[in-house]
Amino acid sequence: MATKKSKANGKNVKTVKGMTATIVLDAFDGSSMYVNHAEIGHSQHEFIMLWAQVSARQSRAQMEEIQTTGELRVEPMAQLMIPPTLLPSLIRALVNQKEKYEKEHGKIFDAAKEK
Repeated sequence: MATKKSKANGKNVKTVKGMTATIVLDAFDGSSMYVNHAEIGHSQHEFIMLWAQVSARQSRAQMEEIQTTGELRVEPMAQLMIPPTLLPSLIRALVNQKEKYEKEHGKIFDAAKEK
């Protein structure tokens, strides 16, 4: 279920059966993965994001596949499905973090804009 920001304190809150709770994430102990490729689509009820890691170097078999088909097939590492109601706050959070990153580390190079 989507969360909303409380106007009073700017924190994520969720209302369940008339009760309101602030959502606080604990420290993360799980596994992490590095991804450098994403494909995003949607259906009527969710936005779907497939995440993958594309190696800088390809195997001989992959190179042959690229030469033959023009494609490099990569197994997705994760698939995230989110409800449409979460998308606006996700976009705001990403833009906010991008702006903070660029203030600390400089502008992020956008290869898609440079083409």
